[in-house]
Amino acid sequence: MRKIYYKPSAIRIIKKFKSAEKEVFNLIKEEIRQTPEAGGYLSGKLTGMRKWKYRVKGIPFRVVYSFGKQRVDIIAVGRRKDFYEKI
Repeated sequence: MRKIYYKPSAIRIIKKFKSAEKEVFNLIKEEIRQTPEAGGYLSGKLTGMRKWKYRVKGIPFRVVYSFGKQRVDIIAVGRRKDFYEKI
């Protein structure tokens, strides 16, 4: 099974999540770990990375990550609003 690594900025955002947001993120994280190929492709300056979209209480969230055979690197996590501009 792949091991998950986090960029420090992603850890800072995850620590600020409310309990419902953390609960859903943990489920999404496990889905990404098991099937990272299922995420959507990104383009532009994020070419080569993948995205996973999900909602918590109607609020859209995104996870940007890259992966290899043994690891998944979580690059960014957050609400959709202005998400890609901040990366």
